[in-house]
Amino acid sequence: MAPPEWNFGHVAGICDVSFVGSGDEALLVTCGADNAVTVRNPETLEIEESFTEEHDDAVNVLAVRPDGAKFATGSDDNSVKLFNFAGASREFESNVVRFTLPVRALAWSADGAFLAAGGEDNAVKVVKMDDKSVALDLATRSKCVKSLAFDPKGDFLD
Repeated sequence: MAPPEWNFGHVAGICDVSFVGSGDEALLVTCGADNAVTVRNPETLEIEESFTEEHDDAVNVLAVRPDGAKFATGSDDNSVKLFNFAGASREFESNVVRFTLPVRALAWSADGAFLAAGGEDNAVKVVKMDDKSVALDLATRSKCVKSLAFDPKGDFLD
């Protein structure tokens, strides 16, 4: 097996990487400091989709919904955005929530009903995804939230 190539076309560097889907349907999704989100075929590394207009600044983090039908991105433009990957559709869907400072962390609940977002605002917002309302706005003790995770049962958010 040839060594992997790590240059995924983000001029200013890759910030996060994940897979959407599984098996032969899996796609590699990256986001970067060049404001772009890129979707590639993991075997050929050919670009299948590129989103360059949705964010106005570096895209720091992405999180794939557990069913693989959607993914969210967080950016230095202080926004969280949602992309649809259901079936053949690959498109920007909507804005989810805004912060006053950059977004650094995202996590989906196991059932995909909630998305938690945090960053440099000293807060975590838990968004109810069916109507994009903020269900919880949690203050933190840290200056920056860099990582988030729901427990598998959805009872706790770390």
